[in-house]
This record gives sequence, C-alpha cells and structure tokens, in this order.
Amino acid sequence: MFHNFTPTLKYEVIENKTMPIRTDPVTGLKIFNTRAAMTAGKITGKGYSVIKDESLKTLPPPPAGAVFNAEEQARYREFKE
Repeated sequence: MFHNFTPTLKYEVIENKTMPIRTDPVTGLKIFNTRAAMTAGKITGKGYSVIKDESLKTLPPPPAGAVFNAEEQARYREFKE
C-alpha cells in the first residue's frame, strides 16, 4: 500500500499525495501545504462580472421600529466590549 519514499524537508509524500499539514522533524513547527488541487478542466472561472438581477443589489427594508441612532450605537459598543 505504501510506496518506498524518503521524506524531504519540503514535502512528505504518501501514495503520491502531498500531506497538507506536517510537522518539521527539526524544528517541531507545523508546515502547511493547503493549496487547492488543479481542476480536471470541467470548471472554468470567469472572475467578477456585472450583476443584472436588481434583487441582488438592494437590501430588504429594516424591521418596523428599528433604530441605530447614537444611543443604540453606544449600547452596541458596550455590549461588544
């Protein structure tokens, strides 16, 4: 099941897979290699684009009686600390 391999300082490979998180044997620090794998070509990104659906651009109306004046903001800050 496991292939003969020699761990390197950079990566430790088991069954042709790179370990996402490993511990450096010299320093004891964790080394992270958590990049996403390459896609199979079925997924193509297009980046950002303009949204034409207006319902996604507007916020719903605030609840009836809701206020966020200076007094409410002070209460929120006190609660948050």
